[in-house]
Amino acid sequence: MDYIFRQLNTLTKTKGTGRHYSISQEYCQELGLKNVALRSHQLEGLKWLSECHERGQHGCILGDEMGLGKTLQSIALLLYLRDASSSPSPPFIVICPLSVVSGWEIELQRASPQLRVLNFCGDKETRGSKQEEILLHCYKVMY
Repeated sequence: MDYIFRQLNTLTKTKGTGRHYSISQEYCQELGLKNVALRSHQLEGLKWLSECHERGQHGCILGDEMGLGKTLQSIALLLYLRDASSSPSPPFIVICPLSVVSGWEIELQRASPQLRVLNFCGDKETRGSKQEEILLHCYKVMY
């Protein structure tokens, strides 16, 4: 049992900058989140995601009920990662079912209109060779 507690203790120690402690609605607005207010559970989720990033634990999953704001949390995380980057931020890719691509576009335009978004769905000619900060991609194009 001691081994388990030592492992848990190791996992809860922050290796990063501790920036995730400063995440608040005001901080999100400074990052560029506009026209929306994150609810308390969304702020907690964003703190957790940013803490995972600081620890080098990439590939975290937000898993809760539909309609609780995972898209908005993810947009806030993209803004956080863009701000945390010491060099120009690389483009991000969002891969989602075709049925929610338009929802992502609407949320991105509403909550972070300063981000350039390229919808990368369609055939090769439609996709072209454009590059933007956020690339929306659907499963169908992946194979």
